[in-house]
Amino acid sequence: MNKWLKALTIFLALTTAIAAETPANRDTNDQQDVRRNKPDLEQRVEILEEELQKARMQEATRTYQSAEGMAPAASQIYHTQPGSLTFGGYAEAYGTSYNSRYKNGTADVERFILYSAYRFNDWILFNAELEFEHAGFEQVTVVTDVDFAAREATQEKAEKNEISVEFAYLDFEFSRALQLRLGLNLVPIGITNYMHEPTTFYSVRRPISETTIIPSTWRELGLLLHGELADGTIQYKTGIMTGLDGTRFSAGDWIGEDGSYRGSQATLRDLAFVANVEWVPLSGLTLGSTYFVGGAGQGNVSRVNDSQRLFVPTYQDLGLDDQAASDLQALQRNNQQLTPVTVHIAEGHALYRTGPWDFRALFVKGWMNDEDTRSLNSATGENIGRVAQGGYLEVAFNLLSFTSTEQRLMLFLRGEKVNTQKETAQRYAGGKEDILDAFCSSTASCKTTDQLANGNQDLGVIQAEDAGREAYGVNGLP
Repeated sequence: MNKWLKALTIFLALTTAIAAETPANRDTNDQQDVRRNKPDLEQRVEILEEELQKARMQEATRTYQSAEGMAPAASQIYHTQPGSLTFGGYAEAYGTSYNSRYKNGTADVERFILYSAYRFNDWILFNAELEFEHAGFEQVTVVTDVDFAAREATQEKAEKNEISVEFAYLDFEFSRALQLRLGLNLVPIGITNYMHEPTTFYSVRRPISETTIIPSTWRELGLLLHGELADGTIQYKTGIMTGLDGTRFSAGDWIGEDGSYRGSQATLRDLAFVANVEWVPLSGLTLGSTYFVGGAGQGNVSRVNDSQRLFVPTYQDLGLDDQAASDLQALQRNNQQLTPVTVHIAEGHALYRTGPWDFRALFVKGWMNDEDTRSLNSATGENIGRVAQGGYLEVAFNLLSFTSTEQRLMLFLRGEKVNTQKETAQRYAGGKEDILDAFCSSTASCKTTDQLANGNQDLGVIQAEDAGREAYGVNGLP
């Protein structure tokens, strides 16, 4: 009996030991260990505060560095993670004083800029710039009445809206070598058009070469392909964009600010092509070049040629009634020859920074053929340059380089030369126009220059205001 009792006791003890090692019991033990090691509520709050502080620090220390050719403040979105929303901006205000009794000085909030951008994912982002010029509006003088001698009798002040979109585009990064930018893009040309933030150039105002021959800030609707090659030492930008408005060119500014559409109701008749490349052969040195070609006629510029000298009979001469005369005039307008006015611009630039020294140089040339130039002259009444040319050399030195600060105070010197009328459409004594005048004066089939409605302007030649120059037998001098 005692023998069986001892056997039963040993069996129960073994069963209890095996049960204690089952997975359920082991899980219970593990959960107890986790509970013992789990931080309490106060520790968890401290961990969350540390993570939040890290996120705030990362947000506060955004990278202020140029990316994809854009200026530093406009490049913030390129240094962020997916889902990031960034804001930025700058402002420019200055005054101008003249040492003259006849010209008043001015003070102006030239521009106030707001950047906003959003990164959708690793390869798609949106970037935009909104500009308020002249404190958001510009005062202009409007003549509301004239007297019997056609003198301005009544004037009123009016306000013109000066709010615009500088750029707004979607950027798709398929690879570092191939990216696509769609929307309102800055035209990749020169130095300042992309780097136009006040801290990226030294003078108060932007260089004249890059505000006249190269408009500033020049942007157009279209698409741009861009990317990096050769381990980032070569950057390219090329694309198709809306063209120019030649009827708003001028003698003093050539294209200037008014000759581009800037994304506002652009005509899609004559487009433009641009190709830009920059090369960094060594640290601190950048060499770049751009070629732009585009139409500026947009169906608004009639071709100037010798056929306009021909006498065209009027509807009265033909004995037509009013309806037939209207049909004839419509037919003449439809048959009117228009010109696309092809504009070419080529530029080269170089930047070199070493230690406290900074060097910059740019040369730009714009040109049209003689026929297109004459056509624009006839349409605008301006003696627009057939060739416009400009450039500058600049050297700067950081006066704070002798201290330990990372800030810079640049002393700079710039030499610049600009000629928006380097060559013009001209008429020479004894030239083709004089020969045709001599022929037309002896026949009733064509008109002499004096018989044209606007004289030389109808031939695309704008006479100089200085009559002394005309005495040398050359018309059309700037």
